[in-house]
Amino acid sequence: MNTPSTNFLEGTTMAVAATTSTTIASSSAANLTSISEKLSTTTPAPTTTTTLPPYNHACDDFDKYLLANPTVTMPSSGDGSMETSICGRKYYVSKATASRNDAALRCKSLKMALLTLTSFEEMDCLFNFKSATYWTSGSKEDPIYKGEKYKWCSTGFEVSSNLISSERFWSTPNATSDNELERCLAFTKSGQNNGFSLKICTDLLPYICQYTVDCPKTCNKNNSLFDANGNIIKKSSYGLWFSIGNFTYLLGNKPRCCALGMETLNVGSLSEQNMLTAFSLTFNKDNWTANFNYWTSGTQKGAPVGNFSWCDPGGPKPLVSSLIWQRGQPDNLGGNESCVHFRFVLNNTGAILSDRNCTNKYIYACKGPLTTTPKPCKASCIASACTRNPNLFVGLELRGKLDGGTKQCLSKIVAKNEDATGDWWLSGTDLNCESNFHWCSIDRGFVSSEVAWKSGHPKVGFDCVYLEARNGSMLLATDNCDEKKKFLCEVRKKGTSGIAMQRECAETWDISPEEIDLLLNVLAFSTANITQNLKCFLKCIGVEVGMIGFGDLNAIATLRNIELVSMEDPVKMERGFVAYDECSGKKSNDECVTAFETYKCGMDKEPNIVNEIVTKNAGNNTVLVPPVPCIPVPRTCWMEEMLPCVADETLIAEFKSTGHTSIGKATAFGPSLNQTAFVSNASSNIGYNVAFAYTYCCSLNMKLLEPETFNDWYLPFGKYAIGGYLYSPLAGTRSISPSQDVWCSNGKPVPEALFEDRWRNNNIKIYCQSTFLVYPLHTDEIWVVSVPGADIPKGMIKQMSNSSATYYLAEQPGKIVGIFFCVPK
Repeated sequence: MNTPSTNFLEGTTMAVAATTSTTIASSSAANLTSISEKLSTTTPAPTTTTTLPPYNHACDDFDKYLLANPTVTMPSSGDGSMETSICGRKYYVSKATASRNDAALRCKSLKMALLTLTSFEEMDCLFNFKSATYWTSGSKEDPIYKGEKYKWCSTGFEVSSNLISSERFWSTPNATSDNELERCLAFTKSGQNNGFSLKICTDLLPYICQYTVDCPKTCNKNNSLFDANGNIIKKSSYGLWFSIGNFTYLLGNKPRCCALGMETLNVGSLSEQNMLTAFSLTFNKDNWTANFNYWTSGTQKGAPVGNFSWCDPGGPKPLVSSLIWQRGQPDNLGGNESCVHFRFVLNNTGAILSDRNCTNKYIYACKGPLTTTPKPCKASCIASACTRNPNLFVGLELRGKLDGGTKQCLSKIVAKNEDATGDWWLSGTDLNCESNFHWCSIDRGFVSSEVAWKSGHPKVGFDCVYLEARNGSMLLATDNCDEKKKFLCEVRKKGTSGIAMQRECAETWDISPEEIDLLLNVLAFSTANITQNLKCFLKCIGVEVGMIGFGDLNAIATLRNIELVSMEDPVKMERGFVAYDECSGKKSNDECVTAFETYKCGMDKEPNIVNEIVTKNAGNNTVLVPPVPCIPVPRTCWMEEMLPCVADETLIAEFKSTGHTSIGKATAFGPSLNQTAFVSNASSNIGYNVAFAYTYCCSLNMKLLEPETFNDWYLPFGKYAIGGYLYSPLAGTRSISPSQDVWCSNGKPVPEALFEDRWRNNNIKIYCQSTFLVYPLHTDEIWVVSVPGADIPKGMIKQMSNSSATYYLAEQPGKIVGIFFCVPK
């Protein structure tokens, strides 16, 4: 099984090299002398023949020399000194001279490596060094007089062909040599002719030593992943592809970029990072379809702290100093954060770097040249706007997706209604992307296992998909898009799109609300007899929200959901990724069974994370309004989904040291009043915005109150009711039925006994407008309240974006004084 989430050393450039500054190699003077002595000529009549010496890899010699001299005296203080380049990197620059072999050995004694320069930018960084010709670790590796292949002996990587072929790389136009003894690369630093030239390896020159990092060896391109035309097979399954500037990027879900002929993400310049930020700012959390956190090829393993390099195919390349890191990063927390992590924040912060422990699990981003990287195509959908005509009926969409449950429903319609027989246009097409069919109405590719094509279809050159309904048979076919046919439209039920999907899947598979509740009850679910219909309901939901595709879990969507519900908690994210790795390999010939076994595994391993993912997808933002009477609006976990929950260490420190903040103070909490909670200041004329209260509790690393008993709130907080009506918002809840809510944070039921009589007795707690739960301090019961005419999530968040912390909590703002409580998590 391919493991999408991986630690740094298991990732894209696998097979750890044999490797770095501890195995740096050079060539010996003795061997070079031997090569010279072997040159001889003979003169048999009538022609003259030159006998060339045996070919000897310079880096093989380099390695043997270092191994034969495990210890060496360090250079004296007069032999050279540590210097800082104009790019902020530290190097040892010698004054003394040595052969190339001995130069490498002296660098080794300093726990450094003989110089490698893998880019023109690195060459320019040495601008402030003394003008001289210095040894590097580069060697000509081709047989004598054959070709132009060079290698950095310090790292074992080949010198990039892009460097070798450039005139800028060489100090003079004639810097290369046909002399078989001139095999070692030296770098000349001068005002006029900066660049490389070939020298005899026994020449005595000064040298430069550098810190290097442990880079793993890259793998080879895997040709089995490509078709006969060089295109990636199932390319869209690898992740999000996009191109910026001179590069194509893949935000992927599989760990080996090199298998695709790409390299693990590196950020070569500030301008490249700014372009990635600009790209991310065209999205928000709702329409961003990739993950947020990625490994890069950057590391400082094997080098002193702070000396990060990218592990490029051509060898380690130091990070440029102008790159933007997350505030306070890199910090090498705990002394073991040696690998570079890349994150899309999707706000003005943009794309930033941080250092992380190399054993953490993230997926990889890949990068390749713009002109050579094969990218997936996507079918072209009609771009013209379509708006609802109120004089007709309601805005509908051309039917998208035809899975088993949908076919079952349509078959019933056709059986009852002769007019339903015939050919019906659907929203599927492969226009401009041959054989890659796409549902335009839901912006999703076909799930091949769910598609039943009419014999002989799809036909090449016919790009639009229609449904052939005959005698209960439902088959897909393709035709010319200009043909005239009837068309099949659909509209979701009222509610957020997630709730609407749930209701439709429930109706398709005849699932009761009690069975849906069962799925979220860990104890009951583990022992229940799960019907085949309920298993297919799980699959239906997974496909609808994009987490199931091609017959199994959609890795990108699933890992993205894990990131979203982990709220940037690395430990929680790690647990979610581990559970994914264990559960994503569930397979069965029956895809309903696959969906069930995968869900069951998740509930066994990480039930809270699974519950949060279900909650997030059940209450997403889009509200659909078909032409039906008022339908109650369930409560959703909109705060948890739409608002960041980030601890503010400065605020926490202030609260711990002083017992108060600018808007409230500490108060006793818990069964024995031995814990510390936070209570906001009360105001006589305004209430607090619920969204503000939620994020403020997060800032204190606390949460809004989630009472389980009457004493949870009344004993510690009842005293604050003196002097008026005080309403405190409770933590977020989600309605799983008209009569039952669960807490968003853990999926536990909100106790029925705590509701006020009017909601408890009529067993209905949701209404035709958005609501939330509060605790009125002058009572001992939970109330359900609303803001008349207001969409609570939209209104609260809009005020948050306008930096407003106030919003009335209920129907009678003139009689309310706002207050809120934060309790330990």
